[in-house]
Amino acid sequence: MMDSWMGKNVHWSNASYYTFCLLSNHTDPAQIEKKATALIDKYVPKDNQYFTKFYLQPLSQVYLQSQDLRDNMSTREGNIKTVKTVFFLSFLIIMIACINYMNLATARSQKNAKEVGINKVLGAHRNQIKFRFYIETGIIAFLSITVGIILALVALPTFNHIIGSGLAVPHLFTLENMGICLTIWLIITLVGGSYPAFIMANIPSLSLMKNVITQGKIAQYLRKGLVIFQFTCSIILIIGVIIISLQMRHISKKDLGYQATNIVTIPIRSVPSMDKLKNIKESIQKLTGTVSIAT
Repeated sequence: MMDSWMGKNVHWSNASYYTFCLLSNHTDPAQIEKKATALIDKYVPKDNQYFTKFYLQPLSQVYLQSQDLRDNMSTREGNIKTVKTVFFLSFLIIMIACINYMNLATARSQKNAKEVGINKVLGAHRNQIKFRFYIETGIIAFLSITVGIILALVALPTFNHIIGSGLAVPHLFTLENMGICLTIWLIITLVGGSYPAFIMANIPSLSLMKNVITQGKIAQYLRKGLVIFQFTCSIILIIGVIIISLQMRHISKKDLGYQATNIVTIPIRSVPSMDKLKNIKESIQKLTGTVSIAT
């Protein structure tokens, strides 16, 4: 710190520091903020108060929730909005898959009609019929998640290259992630299997044996609504991907006005004088490979 301009010009109106505070147990952060903020009025003149409040942020939130901080100089920060966006897209894709499965299951119900009808005639209860469809959905969902994990492992190097992350295989197989996968599997099984299970379990046995399945208006409207919702989400996702692709293509081909390769930047905030800066500049200019230099 003492090599920088901040360390050489310490005064109360200079708050350009990353400050980490270890609080005692049972300390109220709000009271710490209140007392720290009171120091501003005590030591900084009113006309020099370009900031008016000190506030604390939990260490666990620093990485994802610091991008909106004023005068934030960190180069290592995530964005909680990106995480929420990716989560929303994942949720939307899973919902589309569930709806697609429900529509296909009900469309396939004609083939399963006799099988379900025979089960009912032989004494199967409604709950047993529902359980049968839930089991079928659970098996398909489990296989799908397994394939998804395999695809994630295969795509991991490409994913790391695209977003610039350093995710490794052990990061994917933590207890927390496995718990999330188990929860997703359970939700998909309940959501995806509910519609065909209730539809088939509530159809009279005689209709099932005759392969004559009539659905009420509510069921028909629900199915049509699911189809519309599914296609609407798909269209929104496709349009979003096209727009983002065009934006990234525009950014990658945008003329910046200079060649970004073979350029090195060196911070000079700790240089004590212009004479010293001039000497450093002349020394760098003499280095082999230096084409030009500017400050």
